[in-house]
Parts: sequence; structure tokens; C-alpha cells
Amino acid sequence: MFPGPDVPDVGGFSIGFQTLPTAIEQMPGANFWAVALFFTLMTLGFSSAFAMLDAVVTLTMDTGIKLSRPIVVTSLTLLSLALSLPYCTEFGYWLLDGIDVWTNNVALVFVVWSECVTSTTVYRWKDVEGQVGRISFILYQIAFFAGQIFGVAIAQGVSAPAGAITGFVIYIVFTAAALVVAKAPDVRAPWIFGSNAFMAKLFYLAFYSVSRSQFVAHQIMLDLTKPRANNSAKT
Repeated sequence: MFPGPDVPDVGGFSIGFQTLPTAIEQMPGANFWAVALFFTLMTLGFSSAFAMLDAVVTLTMDTGIKLSRPIVVTSLTLLSLALSLPYCTEFGYWLLDGIDVWTNNVALVFVVWSECVTSTTVYRWKDVEGQVGRISFILYQIAFFAGQIFGVAIAQGVSAPAGAITGFVIYIVFTAAALVVAKAPDVRAPWIFGSNAFMAKLFYLAFYSVSRSQFVAHQIMLDLTKPRANNSAKT
């Protein structure tokens, strides 16, 4: 199996479970390299399983469940085993490929988009509303979300340039409307945004949430490094 016109898909799982095994079969000492390859894949799966299961266990324990950690870990491990059994069947490769496509190409993109939206527009939204007014805040959210949604939809249905133009036009129009109806902020905006009322409105609508997110992240990093610094000084 060599990449070429007859083999259009050699990425993802096809490399690990089809292309590489076929290539190793033709190498000197094929048995050794085959064991090394699948041992590497096995250890990779173990390390990923430990990391992901530990995150789920921690989340479950933080919910206040009245069960001991060993019971929760055992239950989730058995549940993971049950969910993994279908992948051991002849249909397992196609099931794995489908899960990977929907997880990485759809769910993961939505999760990352949600994280970006949360940190750039939703975080501490009451502060923004208090500074510029509810109507202005709503108009800017329409600009932010509608620009993305309609821009992507038109890009998929018509063309990429048409989608980009539509998205930017929606964003600019509704952002301008939000700036017009916004009231003057009570708290002076930092940096150059504090030079006039128009720039201050733009700061609170577009940059306040992400600036506060960065500030909180910076404080968390400082708190995490303080014990290390103290330990180093004692040493």
C-alpha cells in the first residue's frame, strides 16, 4: 500500500494501522519493528487513558458525590472498558474513524470556539453591560455571533470571499450601532482607549472581557509559582 492516486487517504488512523504496518512488513527485521510500533501505540493509549480518566474522576469527585475515590475510579474504568469493547470487533476500525471525525472535526472545533467566546465576550458580561448599557451590549453580541454564523454559512454555500465580506459587514454595521447607542463608561479605559469616549466604548465592548481573562490567568500563574519560589529559597 503506497500513497498515490489510488490511495487518497493516508492520514490519521490510516497511517498508524494501514500504511505503517504495510511499510514495516517490507523492512528487514519486520517482526521487531512491528512489535516496537504497536508497543509504542499501546503506551500512547495508556498515557492518554490515564490523563483523560483522571480528569473525569476529578470532575466527578468535585460534584460532591458521596462515594470514595477508589469506587469512582473503578466504576469509571469499567465503564470505559465497556465502551471500548466495540472497537475490538471487525467494525472497530470504522467506528474509531467515525468517532475521530465527529470528535476532532466537529465537537473539538465547537469546544474551542466556545472557549474563545467565553473568554472574549461572555466573561464578566455584567461589567460590560453596566458600563455601556444593555442595548449596546446586545447589539455587539449580534455583531459578534451573527457575523461568524452568517459568514461561515455563506462561505460554505456560496464562496469564501462572499462569506468573509458578509461576516465583516455584519460585524462592522452592528458594532457601529452599538457604539452609537452606548453610554459613556463611568470607569476610564486603560491604554489608548482612555483617550476619548468612543475608544472607551470600543474597549468595553470588544476587549474588556479578554483583558480581564488575561489578568486572572496572570494572577493564577503567579499564585502557582509562589510555592516553588519559596521552596527554592529554602533550598
